[in-house]
Amino acid sequence: MEALAHIPMGEDQFEEWFLTQVGASGMPVADMQNALRELRRAGMADQTNSWAELMEDTLIEQGCLD
Repeated sequence: MEALAHIPMGEDQFEEWFLTQVGASGMPVADMQNALRELRRAGMADQTNSWAELMEDTLIEQGCLD
């Protein structure tokens, strides 16, 4: 978790950070995946699933995933 210290982990703060990252060019995919894993372990499975889907959809739209 120390490697993710720069990422806010409160739900509201994380959501704001996450949505900013999704909308930015050069999305930090590895950081975002790690943060989602940590939040899922913390019991936020439903919300992290939604964020993961948004991330996946965005990557598909950008042509980074099939």
